[in-house]
Amino acid sequence: MKCIAMIPMLGLLTMPGAAQTGSATAWSPAKSIGMFAYPRNQQSSDQQLKDESDCYGSAKQNTGIDPQSPAPATPSAQEAQAAQQQAMNQVMSQLSGFNGQIKQKDDVTVQYQLTQTGQGAPLLQNALQGKAKSDGEDVLTPLLQQTANTVLTQVSTKK
Repeated sequence: MKCIAMIPMLGLLTMPGAAQTGSATAWSPAKSIGMFAYPRNQQSSDQQLKDESDCYGSAKQNTGIDPQSPAPATPSAQEAQAAQQQAMNQVMSQLSGFNGQIKQKDDVTVQYQLTQTGQGAPLLQNALQGKAKSDGEDVLTPLLQQTANTVLTQVSTKK
């Protein structure tokens, strides 16, 4: 198989409608995605099609991507809203499970930091603490709300 020689050529020759050789009825992976692969060392068109198919199949298997399949559809607003609702329900369920484990006088700490992409030092770093007054008390939600407000204030401040 001459897959290695074909890959660099495919990357260089992404020209839809380029000159075509070989059998007009044979399926060519390169042509099907708007590319042309030049034959290597005067190989026959049948051998080139076999090499293209082998290379295409190998790339598809190794990456899990088929360039001929349509791109996944973007979710509709209704689907996106349903996904957000499902995520929120999961968070609430987990939070409820966490709260069920809280006992009177338990300490809960939320540590967070906000770091700008590409920067090492955090723009904001803090730890918030709460103490349960009773079993099952929701101590975490107020700490998360305070964290969210602080982060939103930081990121919306113009500099």
